[in-house]
Amino acid sequence: LVAVNMESFIVALFVWGTSSAFPPWNSTCTATLSTCRQQLITSAFGSPNLPHKSMPDAIIHIPANANDTGGQTKGITLNTTLLQWTIVDGPLSLNATVFWTLNASGTVPADYPYSIQPGRGQSAGQTPGDGDTGPQAPPRTLSDTLVLYHNGHEAHWLGSRAQDPLCVRDPRGENLTHEWIASCWMNYDTTAGWLNELGYDVMEFNMPLRGPNNNGSLGTMSHSFFQKYEDEGVHTMKFFLEPIILAVNFAVAQGYQNIAMIGLSGGGWSTTVAAAIDPRINISFPVAGSIPFAMRTEYKGDPYHDLGDYEQLRARPMYNFCDYLCMYQLAALEPHRLQLQMLHEEDPCCFRGGGGRPDGHEEILDYNRKIQASSIEGYMCTAITTGNVHEVNLRDKTIIGMALYSWLNGQFDLKSTCYLLPYNIIRL
Repeated sequence: LVAVNMESFIVALFVWGTSSAFPPWNSTCTATLSTCRQQLITSAFGSPNLPHKSMPDAIIHIPANANDTGGQTKGITLNTTLLQWTIVDGPLSLNATVFWTLNASGTVPADYPYSIQPGRGQSAGQTPGDGDTGPQAPPRTLSDTLVLYHNGHEAHWLGSRAQDPLCVRDPRGENLTHEWIASCWMNYDTTAGWLNELGYDVMEFNMPLRGPNNNGSLGTMSHSFFQKYEDEGVHTMKFFLEPIILAVNFAVAQGYQNIAMIGLSGGGWSTTVAAAIDPRINISFPVAGSIPFAMRTEYKGDPYHDLGDYEQLRARPMYNFCDYLCMYQLAALEPHRLQLQMLHEEDPCCFRGGGGRPDGHEEILDYNRKIQASSIEGYMCTAITTGNVHEVNLRDKTIIGMALYSWLNGQFDLKSTCYLLPYNIIRL
């Protein structure tokens, strides 16, 4: 006699028996998940081990003038520390800057300025004096919880001088060229400041060549810059991922006990990959950052819409060992690790909830079920909100805020509640 777990058997039958109408969801991971993680790390870093350095090359406290901030934080002084590393592989050397802000520290750099009209797919900032920041309350101690927030391509810019650390604009909206506006995609959804106000410490990231990671000397912000270096054997993914790992190393050395990660767009992609390779990221929320390659759609006149930027394209070598389906599993491989992937139903940028496909929701549920029926000991699922702006919107923040609070109090049962979460329009 062979004992059969009927619940698992029924789930497996359901997953595989209904998948004929959808892509086969065959992952490029053909070994055990732990082996595929090792292969993914080796492909990205050129070594089977994650970087172990913990101290930044520079730690700079920024006591910025209150008038340098805009939007809902106008007139509130910053309390920000810049952590800077130099990332090197072969002939290529680039800097990486992380903004470290503490709980209830007032505000963070470059919340969306009230004087700038938002571009396509961006929401407007608030007028000065609005918002809920209230009197500044400097932190008394480090929190026990650190949230990594990755802006992706929506980045701070250095301004007119290389030594300017913040995206500072003329408050009257004058002297603003189109090129300057285009070069300064900022934290317009105020996610980092919101997390500080909720009581969490935050480390805020930007992608390579974006914002503080580019002083203009390279002559480009395009990630196609990396192609020639990849052709020469440089491990280009290292420049996207190593700053996150080094920041986690630093955070652990500071005594942080709980590490979460949130990212938007390219930051959602960064969250997906970082959570796959580093089990110290306990819970992750990639927002509008990826969907499986089989679901991606190329839109006429907008080839990057779902295909993504250089780092997100299937041609990158690391995907030969571990694609997105593999990464989604790795983010929840160990017990108690969770990933809540978040998509927007009508995102004007990319990775829509329905993927622009008539059966998109069912396809998402289908790959969710396959991941959940795999060998992971944590849990991964997808939530879709009705957002039509490419940002961490208020619905996203409601879900994330509730999830973080419940998780830290040992009350977050994602397995039972994922498809019942408020504002999640995808239902079993």
